[in-house]
Amino acid sequence: MPSYTYTDNNGSIVITGYTGAVGVVTLPSTFAGLAVTGIGSNAFANCTNLTGVTIPASITSIGTNAFYDCTKLASVTIPTSVTNIGAMAFASCTNLSSITLPASITSIAASLFQNCTGLTNVIIPASITSIGTNAFYDCTSLASVTLPASVTNIGAMAFASCTNLSNITLPTNITSIAASLFQNCTGLTNVIIPASVTNIGASAFQSCTSLVSVTIPASVTGIGNNAFWLCTNLTSVNFQGNAPSLGSSVFSTNNHTTAYYLPGTKGWGATYGGIPAACQYGTIMIFCIFFSVQHRFPTTRF
Repeated sequence: MPSYTYTDNNGSIVITGYTGAVGVVTLPSTFAGLAVTGIGSNAFANCTNLTGVTIPASITSIGTNAFYDCTKLASVTIPTSVTNIGAMAFASCTNLSSITLPASITSIAASLFQNCTGLTNVIIPASITSIGTNAFYDCTSLASVTLPASVTNIGAMAFASCTNLSNITLPTNITSIAASLFQNCTGLTNVIIPASVTNIGASAFQSCTSLVSVTIPASVTGIGNNAFWLCTNLTSVNFQGNAPSLGSSVFSTNNHTTAYYLPGTKGWGATYGGIPAACQYGTIMIFCIFFSVQHRFPTTRF
């Protein structure tokens, strides 16, 4: 028989600890004649033989570190009654492969799935407005993730070291790309930066060694230190507006990266941040050359 420790929280039960049989556990909806409404902080932390858990609809909150380091936890069902999940609640659950977050929560807490190295799929509902710092840090098996338009804030390093993440489309309501957001995402080949973004943080794409090309929308006015440093295969950075202000060492200067800009935009020279700068290629390049000549030698009328 499973054995729980608990506290009485104003007439309802919060589970604070567990000892008992290994394997799959179905939590009770009532205990000692009272409704079970919460899973407390560290309640199942380090239960390394726990393989599955079913959470009843009576539960409304899951505490900090609740299932931390449950290394054999492969499946968990979270009901829509849950409105709050604490930081690191499932961190280091290295065998957790898939999870569906309920539409009843509005944020993904800091480090919620940090070091969940087996996580390949996560469904983020349209109710989510913010994703915390380190939320998916070091989820090395996560290949793709869909972020709903409801998300307006993504914390620093939220997807850092997700080495299998190949592409991501950022939601159109965010205004900045946080520091180190995709640092060391060595499999990232494509990222779409929406026109809502005004700032790209320090080390945001540092060491994204598979990134070949990136387009910077005209809305971006600043790029932080080391933002694209050690992106060793980055060949083109395509700017849609005026030259943003730059921090230090934004680009690696030894990997043939070129900054391309549109005709009529301002702030460009022969180099930009230590890399060559050129007017956009193709047919636009011809127009750029014509525009430059006309600007330098205007036509005289008689």
